[in-house]
Amino acid sequence: MALLTIEDDDTRPTVQFSRSVYSVDEDASLAIIIATLSASVDLTATVGYTTIDKTATSGDDYILSSGTLTFPPGETVEGFAVQIINDDLDEPDETITLELRNCHNTLIGVPNKAVLTIVDDDGEPTIRFTSDAYSIKEDTGMALLTTTLSNQTVYTVTANFSTSDGTATSNDDYMPVTRLLVLPPGQTVITSTVNIINDSSVEGDETMLLTLGTPVSAMLSWPYSATLIIEDDDRLVGSVFLPAIMKDYCTFTGPYECEPNNSYLNANGPLSTATDYYGFHSGSGQDWDYYKLYQSEEGQITIALTDITDDEAGQSVQLQVFFDSTEIRVGSDVEAPYYIICPSTGSPECTGGMPGWYYILVYTPAEYSSSTPYKLRVTYP
Repeated sequence: MALLTIEDDDTRPTVQFSRSVYSVDEDASLAIIIATLSASVDLTATVGYTTIDKTATSGDDYILSSGTLTFPPGETVEGFAVQIINDDLDEPDETITLELRNCHNTLIGVPNKAVLTIVDDDGEPTIRFTSDAYSIKEDTGMALLTTTLSNQTVYTVTANFSTSDGTATSNDDYMPVTRLLVLPPGQTVITSTVNIINDSSVEGDETMLLTLGTPVSAMLSWPYSATLIIEDDDRLVGSVFLPAIMKDYCTFTGPYECEPNNSYLNANGPLSTATDYYGFHSGSGQDWDYYKLYQSEEGQITIALTDITDDEAGQSVQLQVFFDSTEIRVGSDVEAPYYIICPSTGSPECTGGMPGWYYILVYTPAEYSSSTPYKLRVTYP
C-alpha cells in the first residue's frame, strides 16, 4: 500500500492596508480604514490591527482602537473604524499610525503600516473687545477692559492694545497705554487696565478710544475698537460767571460749530467759582458772544445777564439757550431783566434742566455801549 501526498501549489495570500495614507475631517466622527487580502482563500483568515499615537493623542484627538479583522472564506475586504474627537481647538493637522500584525492563514503584506491624518476644522481664532462701549466713574481710579478669543488655540496669540484721545486728554484725564497683549496656548481671555485721573474740574463726560491691532495667530473681529466714557463726578454748586468763547474759534451756523473743544478749558481758561468773567460789546455794530455750560445732573438752573444798565436794557439785547449741541432753541428772553430758568416754573420758559451741555448766545445791538461790560451768571441747584 502506498501513500499519495497532494502538494498545494497555491501560496498563502497577503493582507495589507488598501493605502498607506488616509485622512479624515475632524468633524466627521469616524474614519473607516480598509484592509485587503491579495487573494481569496477557502479558510478563514485573520489579522490584528491597532492605532498608535503619532502627533495626535488618544483620548484628546481620537479614541484608541485595536482588534482583529476576520476574512471569511472567499472574502478579501474588511475594515475597522477609528472614532475622531471633534474639539474647538485651533491646531495643526494631526496624525495616527495604523498597524497590522499577528495574522493567521495569511501573510503580512505591504503596506502593513499606514498614517491617518486628522484634518483640523477649527479656523484661526478671532480677537475682540467684549463691547464697543465701556463706561467708568471718574473717581473709580482704574478701568478694566476685557479682550477675548473666539476659541482656544495651540499657538501663542499676540495683539497690540493702545489708547488715544477722544474728548478726554491723555495725562490730564487718563494715563495713556500702549502694550502687547500675550495669550499663551489655551488662554482665551486677557484684561487690560487704564488708569483714570480724578480731577476736580466740571467738564462733563469725556471719551477715550481703545484699539486692538496687528494680531499674530488670530484675526481681528468687531469690536476691535471701542469707546471708554469717563463719567464726570464733579459739579458746580451756587452761582458762577461764564467765560465767553473767543470768536476766533467760531464759524457760527449753529451753537455746536462754535465751540473749539468739549471742555471748559477754552480761550478764557477753566471755569472757576472764584473768577468774575465779563462780556463786552465788540466794535460799532451788532455783536454775538458765545458761551456754554455743563449740567452734571438733572435739576433747575438759572441763566441770567447781570450788570446791564436800564438804558442799555432797552436796546433789544437777546439771551438765547440751546441744548445738547443742536440748533433747537430751548429758551430765550428779549426783555429786562434777562434771565432763563431751566426747566421753567413760569415765564420765560426753558425746556432744559436735563444733564448735558447748554449753549448760550448773548446778542447786543449796535446801540449797546461797547464800554460797559456785562456778566453771564449761572446759578446751579
